[in-house]
Amino acid sequence: MVQKKQRPVLRFSVFINAFILACVCSIGVVDSFMFPAKGYPKMQDPTILYATEKQQETKTPCPLLPPVENVEEYADLRWGDFGGPQRDFDRTEGIIDTVVGYSGSIDPINNPNPTYQSIKGYAESIRIRFDRTKVTYSDVLDMFFAFHTPTNPRFSGSQYRSAIFCLSPDQHQAAEETVKARGALGKFIAVEDSSDFYRGEEYHQKYMEKF
Repeated sequence: MVQKKQRPVLRFSVFINAFILACVCSIGVVDSFMFPAKGYPKMQDPTILYATEKQQETKTPCPLLPPVENVEEYADLRWGDFGGPQRDFDRTEGIIDTVVGYSGSIDPINNPNPTYQSIKGYAESIRIRFDRTKVTYSDVLDMFFAFHTPTNPRFSGSQYRSAIFCLSPDQHQAAEETVKARGALGKFIAVEDSSDFYRGEEYHQKYMEKF
């Protein structure tokens, strides 16, 4: 009687070796991420960075920026967390400078000095200065819509609502026309006159570039 050939049984040691190899590979990946090779900047710990700079927050109140003189060169906008919008605009040709802060207060009397820890009624905003020889205000508004999808303010709240803060009647008209042209998305955009703009804490400025 012919006996059937038995399949070779994998030994326990094979599993052990495979497990050890997997562990070594995992350690290598983690090590390369946490401790990159020489020549590459090491990623900063955002928790440590935030905690260190946040200690100065109560010592230095957010300054109220003076009104802009050449309003046709500026745009005040707001959506989401202001770190992302500042990064997006800073990478765009024709943008001269940006600053993030707090604006658009719905209750300035009860909260006249906003900070990140006391932002009630204000919106995280970005003030953009652009080169009019390269981009127009309408171009900036197009970027505004390209960089984000407006959400219902009932869910985002006043701090993260999508809004265009107009610095002049011409900007107000351009904003209204742009919002109307966006159809359903435009319904979630508030078009308001620009109000006091408080420069945000330094650890918020160019925040995305720190990592």
